[in-house]
Amino acid sequence: MDCNEKECFINSNAANNTVELAGENETTESYVGTSMRFKSQLLLEKLKIKNVLCLDRKRNVEDDFAEPEFISKEIDFKPLTKYLAIYFTASWCTPCREFAPALESFINDHNDEISLLVASSDSEKTPFKDYISGKDWPYIDLSAKETISSLQKRFGIALLPSLVILNIETCKLVTTWGREAISYNSENCLSDWDSGDEGFHWWHFFKFRSILLVFSCISSASLNKSIKLRIMHPQIRATSYRYFFPVIFSCYMLNLIFYISLEKFSRLILQILEKIFACH
Repeated sequence: MDCNEKECFINSNAANNTVELAGENETTESYVGTSMRFKSQLLLEKLKIKNVLCLDRKRNVEDDFAEPEFISKEIDFKPLTKYLAIYFTASWCTPCREFAPALESFINDHNDEISLLVASSDSEKTPFKDYISGKDWPYIDLSAKETISSLQKRFGIALLPSLVILNIETCKLVTTWGREAISYNSENCLSDWDSGDEGFHWWHFFKFRSILLVFSCISSASLNKSIKLRIMHPQIRATSYRYFFPVIFSCYMLNLIFYISLEKFSRLILQILEKIFACH
């Protein structure tokens, strides 16, 4: 396992991205008129997902001031929402912890439209419980390694965190770019998914970077002007010194932010290429 500031690598040899969930002779019309509970059960069976657990608070009756203990209990997981999000994560993954608050907020705001299921790469229960405690997230039993590995291979998951969005009504894959959709297009991604779109486009990534580039250019122009004023007009040298160093510092910081954004963009390109090669 390799982890960096953007994502954690869990499987450099991701298998073929087999995303067709319905059978060979099954169509979307096959599910029309079927109850949502049956549809969710059918989807979970096709994905071979069993042993779904959640954390339950157990308070110590002998000590009212003690923190509640979280214990695992098996639940009958049958999501009744339109979408199911499978979150591939791990407690040791720093980018996963950074993305978790945004994901939790999104799920809480749209809990009538989307349900979450955690597929963790953790091998130890204690750090994983500490990671999801208080979030009320159902998760696949950590001992079901074959199930989690099978899901990673089915959807070509090689990086953490990854969020796969499935349409329960049609038993179809919506996107494997759920994390990017929520990070850059959280306000409109649900409506995009409803229209059959992945919810994440290049302009969502570039619109913030273009603003930084404009500010960087403006700060560079201001810096050049300040230098010319100091050289051409020695009589206002004292005044120019007051603004010279703040402009330099602002220019340096804006350019630093821009280069960091450029580095993140290069990591995104690598992720796209890895997904492309995983499909062939």
